[in-house]
Amino acid sequence: MTKTNPLFIDSTKTHGDSIGTHVELKKILVYDDEDLLIVVTNHQGVAMRIPMKVAEDETSYEARVHLNHQKAISYQFVVEKNGQLILQSATLRSRAQYAIIEDWQPLGADTPAPVPAQDTNDGTQPWPGEYAKSVKGLIDKWGL
Repeated sequence: MTKTNPLFIDSTKTHGDSIGTHVELKKILVYDDEDLLIVVTNHQGVAMRIPMKVAEDETSYEARVHLNHQKAISYQFVVEKNGQLILQSATLRSRAQYAIIEDWQPLGADTPAPVPAQDTNDGTQPWPGEYAKSVKGLIDKWGL
C-alpha cells in the first residue's frame, strides 16, 4: 500500500470518487473509560460515527473515514462515557480530502458564546476601509 501526500490534490480522482480520509485530533486527553468519536455527515446527509484511536506517537487520536472526493461534509468530535455525551466540538464544515487535522476545542458550559461585534461608529469616524486609503490613515498606521 502506498502512502499519499495530503497536500497533493489527486487529479486522477474525479469529483465524487471514494477516498480514504485520515482524521487526526490533537491536544486532547481522554480517560480510559471514555470514548472519542468523530461524527461525519456526508453530502447526502448520512451520518457516520467512527471511533478514534490513540496515534502511534501517543500525542493525538486518529481515524480513517471513506468519503467522496471533494464533496461537502460536516464533522464533529465527541467524547462519550457509557454512551452519554460528555464533551463535543463545534460542527465544522469542509470538503472531503485526504487529511483532516484539527486541534481539540470543546464546546461546554464554561466556553463563552461568541459575542457579535457591535457597530460603535456614530458617523463621526471614518470606516476602517476609508481610513486605510487616506494618507493620514497610512501615516498614523506606520507612525511616520
